[in-house]
Amino acid sequence: MPTDPHHLDPEENELVRLGYETEDVQFKSLGKSIVWFFAFVVFCGVSGVIIFFLFLGGSPAGAWKAMTSPPDNTAPFAKRLPPEPNPLLQTNVTARTDIRDLRRAENEILHGKPTWVDQSKGVARIPIDQAIDLYLSKIAPNASKDTTMTSGAPPVGAAPSDETPSEEK
Repeated sequence: MPTDPHHLDPEENELVRLGYETEDVQFKSLGKSIVWFFAFVVFCGVSGVIIFFLFLGGSPAGAWKAMTSPPDNTAPFAKRLPPEPNPLLQTNVTARTDIRDLRRAENEILHGKPTWVDQSKGVARIPIDQAIDLYLSKIAPNASKDTTMTSGAPPVGAAPSDETPSEEK
C-alpha cells in the first residue's frame, strides 16, 4: 500500500477537496477543551460561594458569624409569615376540607329544614324541592295534561294552540 499522500484513493482526494476531514477525533484538542470546561465550572462555583459569604457578613469572619448564629428575624431563607390580616397559602389538605365544608353548608341550605332569614319582614328559607312545588302551584295551578313536562308548564317556545279565543268581529 502506498504511503505517499499524493497517491491516495480518488474517493479520499474527493472528500478532502469537498472540505471533509480525513482524520477522526483530535484527542489533544478535545482533552484541552474538557480541562478548560471543568476549570471554568470550579472557578464559577468558588466565586459564587465567596460572593455569597460576602453578602452574608461583609468579611469572612462576619460571614462565619452570620452562618453560625443568625438573628431570628433577618436570617436568610427564614420562613416568615405575613401579619394576621393577610391571606396565607393553603395546602392541598386544607383546600379540600374547606371545599368539602362549603359544599356541606350549601347542601344544608338547599335541602335543610325551613328557617327564618328575617322574621320581621316575613322572609324564610325553605328547601329547594318545596320552593319548586310552591312556584309551580302559583304559575300553573290548572295545568292541562297536554304538556310535555311533568311540572305542568307549557313547553318553551310552543306555538299557540287552536283553543285560544280569537277576537270577535
